[in-house]
Amino acid sequence: MTVETPGPARPLDALTPRERQTLGLVLRGHSSVEIAAMVYVNPAAITFRLDRIHEKLGIKRRFRSLAPLFAWAIENGHLEVRVVA
Repeated sequence: MTVETPGPARPLDALTPRERQTLGLVLRGHSSVEIAAMVYVNPAAITFRLDRIHEKLGIKRRFRSLAPLFAWAIENGHLEVRVVA
């Protein structure tokens, strides 16, 4: 008999605290270089975290674009879009 372990109840629960921090900073508009300076790591570490975030959230990432990450955040209620007239 095989017992399956359920995945996290919410997709964000699959992220480590550092990955959640990185996601929050990206969604606030910071670049990878800015985030690296803020948290005292090499920019390559931020790129690695972003790759893991995309993987854990099931987001396909092409050309190192962050657009799919923003789309996911909007669709899942983590980012609000306001239209200014």
